[in-house]
Amino acid sequence: MLNSSVINAAVLYALLTSGSEPNCVKPLPENPMQPQIQQQQVQSQALASQVATPKRPIPFSAPGRLDVAAPAHNLKLAEENEITFRPRVAGLTEVETEQLRYVTERNSSVTLPFRPEGGWAKVPLLYHPDGSASIKVTPRLLGRLALRIVARFPDGGVTNSEIMLNVEPPNRSPEKLTVGDSPWVRTFLGPKEPVRFLPISAIYKNVKEEVTINPAFASFHVRSENNASPAIAIDPARGMIKPLGAGEALVETSFGGWTNLTCVIVKENRESSFRNEGCKLMLRPGETVGMSIRK
Repeated sequence: MLNSSVINAAVLYALLTSGSEPNCVKPLPENPMQPQIQQQQVQSQALASQVATPKRPIPFSAPGRLDVAAPAHNLKLAEENEITFRPRVAGLTEVETEQLRYVTERNSSVTLPFRPEGGWAKVPLLYHPDGSASIKVTPRLLGRLALRIVARFPDGGVTNSEIMLNVEPPNRSPEKLTVGDSPWVRTFLGPKEPVRFLPISAIYKNVKEEVTINPAFASFHVRSENNASPAIAIDPARGMIKPLGAGEALVETSFGGWTNLTCVIVKENRESSFRNEGCKLMLRPGETVGMSIRK
């Protein structure tokens, strides 16, 4: 019978001494593609560093780099109008515009900017052979309009300009006319009650947002029941409702070939039990409150 301890000892000796024999234990062969892969990685890293996006320069105020003059003619609401200017420094890369109107608060001398929806835009530059450039602006407000122009140059210089524009109604009619957020307006005779207005907006074809309509460019007509004294009066310059007595009034707001109907309900105070009829007695056949009628 073989001695197992002697056999184990012989196997252990063979394992310990075989490491010095080159033909006994061979190292794993290298991957022939490994050097090529490493070279491609180095090349990719070098290329990425070359095409890395350069850092944008820090912006700084650079007045006087842009000459802008307001056009002598009136611009059209909701239509593209061209504004021409002349850069004094080459390389103008980006222009932003913002439309606004300065409004004086009621019974105050404080003036605040009103910004219409869609009034901010980043606009493309159009260059001309004489060295001038132009942008296209779609006015969002009627009447006197301020246009702020922010011009950016490659070195980080920023030039701010502001011009005043006169905007008139376009020759085309809007697709829709809207007056207020609701076809019913509730107001009260109390002197401390908030003032109500009839905000007007229109939707034009090929213009994304609604366009704010200055009430001074619209017309208002107030209907009363049985030709009685009207319950309200309208300030035509601001679209402001002036309560005159408890009752109802149907307001016709007209602009651009459309008329919109709004029912105004006047109560003595908030606790008044006045029962309103929703201006039903003042509606003509086929009319409903809140509808827009093309004239």
